[in-house]
Amino acid sequence: MVSGIVHVIRNGLRWRDAPEVYGPHKTLYNRFIRWSRMGVFNRIFAALAAADGPPDRLMIDRGINPCIPPRAKRKSPATYCKALYKKRHRVENMFAKLKDWRRISTRYDRCAHTFFSAICIAAIVIFWINQ
Repeated sequence: MVSGIVHVIRNGLRWRDAPEVYGPHKTLYNRFIRWSRMGVFNRIFAALAAADGPPDRLMIDRGINPCIPPRAKRKSPATYCKALYKKRHRVENMFAKLKDWRRISTRYDRCAHTFFSAICIAAIVIFWINQ
């Protein structure tokens, strides 16, 4: 069942276009919606994130100094932290990988809880399963 849900989200299919190998499309859809409303995927994602340890820093753009390397030919090069830039680059790569999941990049889901569940599923598969 979970494989069918992942297949639909990854390829951006309509639920009725899911291969019959995964079972009836209506069952796939109903289970995804039910589990999404119950927060099953959110809890799985939170448990995996907690197992990785608490973050030591937030990688956001608002209210902080940029951590971007200067251009090579700049006359007065700006300073930046290479270790912090590597971590920021990993976050940017994660967003790039999320864009490969068609159902997420085109925002097919109208409800916030189903969209967030789709993001959680994609992040789990990308980060913890396909490392």
